Amino acid sequence: MVMLNSYGRAFLQESICEPYGYSDDCGIEVAGITESFGDISYLYCESSDAINDYDVVAQIEGAVTAPTTTITAYLPENGKSQLLRMARKKCTFNMQIHYGQCINPTDFTDFVYALVFKDVRISSYSTTNLTSRSPDTRAIIDLTFNVSISELVSLYNREFSTYGNVTEVTSGGIDSVYAYNSTNCDGGTDCDDNCDILALQRDGSSYNFIRQVDDV
Repeated sequence: MVMLNSYGRAFLQESICEPYGYSDDCGIEVAGITESFGDISYLYCESSDAINDYDVVAQIEGAVTAPTTTITAYLPENGKSQLLRMARKKCTFNMQIHYGQCINPTDFTDFVYALVFKDVRISSYSTTNLTSRSPDTRAIIDLTFNVSISELVSLYNREFSTYGNVTEVTSGGIDSVYAYNSTNCDGGTDCDDNCDILALQRDGSSYNFIRQVDDV
């Protein structure tokens, strides 16, 4: 069993004060992710055992770069693109891609697997041809955005257990918010033992903080 890209739906959160939802832009396609964990450079000295040979005396770990991808969408007929507006405002936003075959595509909480993109920033954009000069060159105008991602998290919708309860929440009517607790991950050697996937779930007039039972 493998995942098809046609099983994925993208949800955007333009600001932290708003819930996730479908983008106003139609036909969003998110390309593959590129992420570098830093190349290793080696320092050599002449070998004391053989001519024309060298010994490794040190190694330098290269810088980790932010994950990058591209987002493509159709240019709306009225010219109003949510992604283009955010790019020109130089605003960061959050995005989640939810996967599942037998799920409700409009239900943000219904998924099998999700990719969480935190603090996405659009660095540049381009378009396809804006006009045509003959009938055979007529085409839909695409917008392509190059983006960088501050943090990329995988989220699995497995069994949850109650973590705590809170009766006052300032999130208004948001039913559930998925978050990633990475406070214990920095510098850790075994991130699976320290990182929690948290969710805020409505329970009548109060809310429950829940954490994922299985490690991610």
